Amino acid sequence: MKRHIIILLALVAACTTTETVVDRVEVPVPYWNPPENVQKLPERAPLESKRITPEMASEDTQAAFRALAEDIRALIEENELIRFYYQELVTLISGGPP
Repeated sequence: MKRHIIILLALVAACTTTETVVDRVEVPVPYWNPPENVQKLPERAPLESKRITPEMASEDTQAAFRALAEDIRALIEENELIRFYYQELVTLISGGPP
C-alpha cells in the first residue's frame, strides 16, 4: 500500500507541473537587416498593338507589324529587367545576412 501511495504521489507531482518541453527550449529568432537599396519594378510596358484595331491592321500591315515588333521589344526589355532583379535577389539571399 505504501508503494502505491508513493507511485500515486509521484504521478500527481509529475502531472501538476505547468512547464512543458516547448517552454524549456530556447528557439533562436531569425534576424536579418533588409537591404536599403531595394527598388520597385518599373511600370509595365505600354503595348502599342492594343491601340490598333483589326481594321487598322488590315489596312496598314506595315504599321501593325511595327507595333507588334515594338511590343515584343518592350516585353523582352521588361523581362530582362525582371531577370536582373531576380538574379540580384538570389545573390543577396544566397549570400546570407550582410
